[in-house]
Amino acid sequence: MIYVISFDLYQRLHVDKAVTLARLEEEYQSKFWGRVEWSHDLNQQESQARLAAAVLFVHLNRSDCVENVQKSLDGMGLVDIDRNEGRVIVHTVAPWSRIQEKIENTGRKAVLAGFGGQSAVSIINNTGSDVDHTSIQRVVRFTAITNDQPGVVVDGVIDGL
Repeated sequence: MIYVISFDLYQRLHVDKAVTLARLEEEYQSKFWGRVEWSHDLNQQESQARLAAAVLFVHLNRSDCVENVQKSLDGMGLVDIDRNEGRVIVHTVAPWSRIQEKIENTGRKAVLAGFGGQSAVSIINNTGSDVDHTSIQRVVRFTAITNDQPGVVVDGVIDGL
């Protein structure tokens, strides 16, 4: 596959990110309009607007953990991993569940923190103190399935019982 990437886009993005963005745009167009026969020019704003950011928390205690997670997400989108924060952000057209599955296939637990612009997180404790000072902690996440279809995923975790 040959991608036509504007020089302006090439200058603003690293070449790997530009090619990934072009591939994701091709995937998007194929999904909605069938096979795309001809290469097309890439509009960065339109393409990035179609990408949703999946934010997951992952325990990354060693540098090889980061490498393994990075490899597992190859081809999924634009990936940003912050080892110190234990945060993985993937700008993608793929469902967040597929990203979570790929990360967990590396042997690490991945917890969804948010997806796209339509998500919320509520952290609850029973003492009124800081979350870190109580033995029971609860997190409830509400995430829209897609921007185009109705529906929500409610995910909850209770620790310390």
